Amino acid sequence: LTNKKYHLFRSVFWWLNILFGILLLISESAGTIAPHSAPIIALTGLIYPVLLISQFLFFIGWIVARNLRFLLPFMLIIIGYPNIKNNVGFHCFAAKQEKSDFRLFTYNVKGFSNRSFKMNEKSLKSTVLQFAIGNKPDIICMQEYRASKRKPEIIRKNFKSGSYYFRDYYGNKQVRNIGLLIISVYPSVGNGFLRFRSGRTFAIYSDLVIKKDTFRIINVHLASISLNSNDLYLLSSPFEKTADNLEWLQWRKIYRKLTTAFRLHEQQMDTVRQTIQNSEFPVILCGDFNDTPSSYAYHQAAALLHDSYTDKACLMKSTYAGPLPFLRIDYVFLPPQLQATGYKRYDVQLSDHYAVGVGLNFKKDQ
Repeated sequence: LTNKKYHLFRSVFWWLNILFGILLLISESAGTIAPHSAPIIALTGLIYPVLLISQFLFFIGWIVARNLRFLLPFMLIIIGYPNIKNNVGFHCFAAKQEKSDFRLFTYNVKGFSNRSFKMNEKSLKSTVLQFAIGNKPDIICMQEYRASKRKPEIIRKNFKSGSYYFRDYYGNKQVRNIGLLIISVYPSVGNGFLRFRSGRTFAIYSDLVIKKDTFRIINVHLASISLNSNDLYLLSSPFEKTADNLEWLQWRKIYRKLTTAFRLHEQQMDTVRQTIQNSEFPVILCGDFNDTPSSYAYHQAAALLHDSYTDKACLMKSTYAGPLPFLRIDYVFLPPQLQATGYKRYDVQLSDHYAVGVGLNFKKDQ
């Protein structure tokens, strides 16, 4: 009987290995297939880290069992190495961080409305700005920044000789004043924004004179997926039982929200890509993509620029601070003229995102 149970377990383990392996291969193709043509494939990109970890577990399981079937997960891991590099940092034992020529900080601040803190908006805004400026970056990019008529005192004090560019998402004709911000110790020689005719602003840029060179800093906030607390609970606890009809309806709503957002990301990144290609200055692209390193949006950016995370990070660092694990959705992409000297995710929860800071150096051969 024990032997029969063992063979049954081994058979189930094998078929699960095959199933998860097929899903892993599909998820690895999400970055190269436009979401409008295959939205279901775009969805598998979201669970890529879980599928990857599963193959490591299958590999260890077959090794422990002394079974040659370990070759399947091993080959799947080897085949997918290019995508692994986008998701996992391999710089855990790197030498001490080099001195940086300048530093950039990006943060989605959620409109200074984090309910986990018993602070009003004004107090939380002051706390967030003190945290950001206290890390002494030369450039700060923020998403979901709620602006006032005047710059906060802490900004005027620390960036008085530099530049400040804010643009709200919805246009000057509307009352709302939440949007994208770039502040810098460096002077700006030009600003601009990206939006669709009938949509919101999803990116702004400033052309900053840094040392003797000019760089275009593009700060993006791609379309939010707009998952509510019930959606997040279902996604983080998918096997908890609820009323079948209600759960099915909710899964359908989540599917529609995700696929709609992915299609918008595709369109928005087409515009961002054209802006990068047509820019007269080298581009630094940063911000909240609301999409993972396995996504089409990420691969569109990575085709033109290099991800500072893959240059300097260690292991998997999620930047979403909510209930869903493994979601790295905030990025700093660099042009060939720059190299990262360090990458840091700040484990401070003042928003539903973690802030990211990157040290940057000019390449000596540029």
